[in-house]
Amino acid sequence: MAQNGYASEAGPYVEAMRTIRRAKSLFFGLLLAVLLLLITAFCLVRYVGVINSILRGLKEIPEREIFWDNLLSQVFPLLIFVGVVVGFLYGLTLLIGLGVSIAGRLEAVAGLTRGFFWSLFFLAIFLPWQNILVHRTANNQGVPMLKSVPGVLYGLDELKLKVAPAISDQQVDILREVWLGGRFLLYPIAALLLLVAAQSRYHPQRIEIPRPVTISRPTEKSPDKPQ
Repeated sequence: MAQNGYASEAGPYVEAMRTIRRAKSLFFGLLLAVLLLLITAFCLVRYVGVINSILRGLKEIPEREIFWDNLLSQVFPLLIFVGVVVGFLYGLTLLIGLGVSIAGRLEAVAGLTRGFFWSLFFLAIFLPWQNILVHRTANNQGVPMLKSVPGVLYGLDELKLKVAPAISDQQVDILREVWLGGRFLLYPIAALLLLVAAQSRYHPQRIEIPRPVTISRPTEKSPDKPQ
């Protein structure tokens, strides 16, 4: 038994990887909840019509729609904050786990390496670039720098701006419906697939490296001297 209380030298590394795995699962669950809530919010606004009167600009607005508008106004900033913070924490957790696996010579190195790069791809499309990459001029006018490539995360104002024309139109525009479905449904689903790919399973056992074997050559015996 080792003096530090572990059965082998790899014990501390294995214990650290178990802590990292629990943190990784927690962050994965939070990001999964953010993506599902974004998809649910779009479906409620576009297909259920929880704030139809507000999007149409009508004067008489039912109390039910006012309730949903207030609820969504509070939920969306929380989703953006949790999504950005937890997204970075998730990638950082994978990076720390990769370093621990390399130091402890654990079997999790290959899985965490793949998961870390998948998490980078996830962050590349997940972050709200349409709000981050905006240059503010002196007269406080926004100049979008990456207007055509938005992130998966979005705010309620953006959702209202994109969905309102489709609801106010009397005729259904098929191309616009396809664009809305791709922006607010397929885009989060693609991020969800990248997140699942980053959440790779691994078993933090130590890889025992065999010791080098020394081959001894037989020495030639000197002939016996005559007595």
